[in-house]
Amino acid sequence: MKMLVLLGPPGSGKGTQAHLLQQQGWLRISTGDLLRDIVNKDNELSKKIKTILAAGKLVKDEIVFDLIKEEILNNKDKDIVLDGFPRNAAQAKMLIKFALNYDIIIILMKLTDAEIIKRNTARRICKNCQRIYNINLLPINQTNVCIECGSELYQRNDDKEEVIRERINVYNKEIDGILKIFKDKYKINEVDANRPPEEIYKEINDII
Repeated sequence: MKMLVLLGPPGSGKGTQAHLLQQQGWLRISTGDLLRDIVNKDNELSKKIKTILAAGKLVKDEIVFDLIKEEILNNKDKDIVLDGFPRNAAQAKMLIKFALNYDIIIILMKLTDAEIIKRNTARRICKNCQRIYNINLLPINQTNVCIECGSELYQRNDDKEEVIRERINVYNKEIDGILKIFKDKYKINEVDANRPPEEIYKEINDII
């Protein structure tokens, strides 16, 4: 089975590409989605994560990886695309050690800081189906409503400019360590993310 690891700064289009692959039968695993889902459950892991988040702390790498691992083990027969994982070198090491039976493909989506800020501040997400939009690309009368399900679009707090700049700083600090871990075992396929999604998707399909 294949495991596609999508790396790139916030707003580079990882989520868009992961959703496109999901439509073709890949299992999309998103760290953010898993964390949002787990807090709505009533079990020991959920209670632990809710306590951590309520205290304003980061969820430990081991706990995040346990969520990822559980999702993978429950879907052993599917090709997997990881959206937003790993986020640091420690998580990358955990993934390599665990996913020995997978053909791991690494894609690094490249984008300038200026374009990252431009894209993220324009990003909106459907409250219902979670589809991602860039309001600069939508008709003026559709910038607040999902064209798929008609639900309201919203801007995440972490898509505001001051937060974006800090996220870029964090990404730049972590990506070198991640790449160093992966380069020892896998080819890093760099993709220019400053293009239409369909062009990027075609290139990714050529790679995989």
